[in-house]
Amino acid sequence: RNDTRAVFISEPRFGSTDGKWTLYLSVRTNEADGSFGGFAAIGMDPAYFSRIYTELDLGKDAVVVLVGRDGIIRVRAAGANVTAGQNVADAQVFRLLPAANHGSFIARSVVDQVTRIFSYRALKDYPLVVVIGTSQALALSNHDSRMRIYLWAAGAVTGVILGLGLFALVQIRRKEKANEALRVSEEKFSTAFHASPDWVVLSKPE
Repeated sequence: RNDTRAVFISEPRFGSTDGKWTLYLSVRTNEADGSFGGFAAIGMDPAYFSRIYTELDLGKDAVVVLVGRDGIIRVRAAGANVTAGQNVADAQVFRLLPAANHGSFIARSVVDQVTRIFSYRALKDYPLVVVIGTSQALALSNHDSRMRIYLWAAGAVTGVILGLGLFALVQIRRKEKANEALRVSEEKFSTAFHASPDWVVLSKPE
């Protein structure tokens, strides 16, 4: 309804034909007068994120989660097991986010019931939160320093990937504006051509 210029990041959608999860990034497009003209969207495979997250060796029973502020998991990587779409709105991280965009806590996972030490960080330009959890039983004494490094790495990579998606959407919007300008120009020329009482001669210089 409102032209906020913000990127909308959808819930993961499970394809009924290809059997794969897809994450959609979309932006609003406007008509020449500023009214709603549609939207441009790009579908991304959540595996892009999970392949990067699985490179972080966090130990047995560790998880990396990219979750929206709506509580819907965009992608969850636990070892080789990658899932998406779960609703974890009741998780403790959402009780802590109003007070701080980053922090740590200990809780039992609402997905697999494993007690973990979690660290989280909300992304600055997107309504997403990166959460990393290590098994409490296997946590090392230098947990805080390791989590800080892993969290920054996962957040930075996520931002880069989403930035690429945003860049592609901007390019789509620019192309649409150029096409609209060309159409308006052609209409003006056509109107002037047919309305003119004079002869119009097009010549090519030799």
